[in-house]
Amino acid sequence: MRFIVSLFFLVGLAVAKTETVLLYNGKTLAAQSVYFDSEGQLWVDGQSYKQSQIAQWLTSHPATVGAVHGVRFRDGQLSLGTLVSADAKSISLRAEPLGRVVNILRSDIAEIIFLRREHKASRANLPEGSDMGWLLRPGVDPVPCKLDGVGGAKVAVSTKIGQFHLPLDTLGRYVMTHWNKAPNTDVVGWEIGLTDGSVFHGKLSGGEGKVTLQVSDQSAFTVPLNAIRYVRNREGVDWLPLWKSGKALVDGLGQSEVSDSALGVYLSLGEALSLPASVVGELRLNGFMTHNYSGRLIISQSGKELDSQSLSGDLSTLTLPIREVGVLTFRIESSQPYATAILSDLAIFGKDTQ
Repeated sequence: MRFIVSLFFLVGLAVAKTETVLLYNGKTLAAQSVYFDSEGQLWVDGQSYKQSQIAQWLTSHPATVGAVHGVRFRDGQLSLGTLVSADAKSISLRAEPLGRVVNILRSDIAEIIFLRREHKASRANLPEGSDMGWLLRPGVDPVPCKLDGVGGAKVAVSTKIGQFHLPLDTLGRYVMTHWNKAPNTDVVGWEIGLTDGSVFHGKLSGGEGKVTLQVSDQSAFTVPLNAIRYVRNREGVDWLPLWKSGKALVDGLGQSEVSDSALGVYLSLGEALSLPASVVGELRLNGFMTHNYSGRLIISQSGKELDSQSLSGDLSTLTLPIREVGVLTFRIESSQPYATAILSDLAIFGKDTQ
């Protein structure tokens, strides 16, 4: 059964800003007070909810400009900060909001980010099985190379014709050879997105005005409640990894109003968005056309069209049953040559089949 339900969210006012809580059963709550207690339960306008009842909490706090560098883990976590050094086994990053240097094993890393706000750094067509990673630079084809080190404002890379020391601020990102391999960690706890763009996985606790994050292999740290942009349940909800699409993420940065979604991507006419679905269940996503365009969203799997729905300039929510695992493909059809849609918060609510 398929249907589209238009969602209307309250715009945050100066006096009372609205928090949006999506329950696992699909119901959406517009609340004035949302926080985690010391036991890790979420309280919404005076009522407590267990983690199993929650799909996503989208706060009223706008995105802020975070650090320019970052390290994306294979499990989707994103640590932002300042790159300090690199050797054959690890990358050192002065991480925010930890405020200290952390050493990250290369085997855990999907990509090293030198420039966060690049428009597009496609990794969808990178060949697999190479013993080299890929250097992505704005406006330049991907270059196969090995990352030898980071020092000062230079990045050392080796190609088949020799070693080069490149200005760090001219680069986009370095994609590891194993970037698309599944992580070794189990899916547990919450996904926490901070307003600066950082993404962590772990356990949450706190109280009104603060949140404490316990991330595996790291010391717990506390951030003010207004540093939280979204919180997602990772147990029972398969959030499709938009960062793997290679498309620029729509994360609320630079928007004059708080977004109605946590994370999205642009999808233009003629493009395809392919994302892995590792569970069966109900697909749920938000979508709308930009600049008052109109069009249709086509969803396919294994070459078979699953659904086709109209999209307009109004935000709407699509739900669709997914009965088998495999890659889902999304594309736009429109009579308008520059038609572009924004798809966001794509997730499958269901049971793991692995």
